[in-house]
Amino acid sequence: MIASRPAAFAFLVASLAAPVAARAETPGDGLALAQTLFDEGVSLMERSDYAAACPKLAESQRLDPAGGTLLNLGLCREREGKLAAAWIAYNDALSQSIKDGRKDREITARQRIDEIAGRVSKVVVEVTPAAAAQDNLTIALDGTVVRQPAWGVASPIDPGEHALVISAPGKASRTQHVVVSAEGQTLRVEVRSLGDLPQPETRAPSESAYAPRRNAALVVGGAGVAMVVGGAIAGIMALDRAAQSDAACPSGRCSQRGADLNEQAGTFATLANVSFAAGAAALLTSAVVIVTLPKARSAAAWIGPLVGPASAGLSAGALF
Repeated sequence: MIASRPAAFAFLVASLAAPVAARAETPGDGLALAQTLFDEGVSLMERSDYAAACPKLAESQRLDPAGGTLLNLGLCREREGKLAAAWIAYNDALSQSIKDGRKDREITARQRIDEIAGRVSKVVVEVTPAAAAQDNLTIALDGTVVRQPAWGVASPIDPGEHALVISAPGKASRTQHVVVSAEGQTLRVEVRSLGDLPQPETRAPSESAYAPRRNAALVVGGAGVAMVVGGAIAGIMALDRAAQSDAACPSGRCSQRGADLNEQAGTFATLANVSFAAGAAALLTSAVVIVTLPKARSAAAWIGPLVGPASAGLSAGALF
């Protein structure tokens, strides 16, 4: 295996670095940066810092695609333990070397592919017929969409934990975790149909939903009752003072006491009128609030004054 042959590793890097150096003489900031990243990546690989080296080689390849860079990137991913990524890089390098007519690189790429083929783990996404029948079903592995032609096909996958996200319009999405724990595994992941999104629950208003308004209405109604009762008492006092004033003022001539009683009668009459008006308004407001409360259950209530030829009082009641 290549991990036990440092001499072979050094030869591979040396033999592939020179052509890239020649390409870097081409003018352009992108090519210069690609060469710099390549050199740093190779240097980091020689120090076995693959986690730092591989991204630099990948960025160098993005800026200036080259077969030599691909081979070194594949080797870096292999040493990093990401065999699926290495397998992909080696296959890309094989295609590029054939296109460029570089037999030496073609031989190297084939050797590396054969060397790691049995160690690369694979995942097979198996979609049930019910799931496949759902409209616009989307399956994404680590953010990459797995389209219908790839269903049931063994695809290379690196070790570690991976997220398979299944979604569809109007359905409840689901995430399945795929864990690759060893080399050479073939994992089969079944994708089942998605359930419908939960419908919002509708409930009748609960008692607690309108309790504060109801309690406030009862307080206002109680105050209205008190004002009406107070008005009634004030009215009685006004009538009493008026009768006493009339008795103290015979033939229209009033003593001081008669005048005082007459003034008191007027004060009590005014107080009675104000109390009755305010009380009636409070009672009406309370009744309106209670009647218009949300109906957790069928209910109706009333409260109001009751006036008769020889009596006065309040009338209240409720229906459930």
